[in-house]
Amino acid sequence: MKNEAYETLVKKLREKESATRDTVTKKINNMRSSFRKEMKKVENSKKSGAATDDVYRPSLWYYDQLLFLRDQETPRTSSSDIEEDVIEMDCKSTSQPGASRPLPLPPAKQSRQPGPSVSNKADEVLGIIGDKLLGARDEDEYDLFGKLIARKLRKVDDEQRKFAQK
Repeated sequence: MKNEAYETLVKKLREKESATRDTVTKKINNMRSSFRKEMKKVENSKKSGAATDDVYRPSLWYYDQLLFLRDQETPRTSSSDIEEDVIEMDCKSTSQPGASRPLPLPPAKQSRQPGPSVSNKADEVLGIIGDKLLGARDEDEYDLFGKLIARKLRKVDDEQRKFAQK
């Protein structure tokens, strides 16, 4: 079933650009990575004791569709923000065309037959991901730099942020 799903995604992505299973795998892993970062922001916001209205709201359009991954994700520890930014940029730059980097997969769960609702949900998510992959493009160094600046701006107080944006 997994191989069939990958083949379906490869065919869907080929409608827009040349694609291989490796390309699809990299795109999926990039989406999972973004999901993990958003999930970490939500969890940290909840742990900080923020009021219900102040809890971080994810900006990813597919965050809610990937919530089923929550139990499979284990956060990575980092000793500093600088190290995390460098690792993040390094990981994303290796996902550029021509670069190859093995990505770890989540630990396998005990085999069990999914019920019809799980199977339908998986088909729905695969369809959504396939549609979005068609419109996706690989991030370049300018996208990464913009995200790094945005991340740093979020850590600055409001007044300093206004000056920096001007």
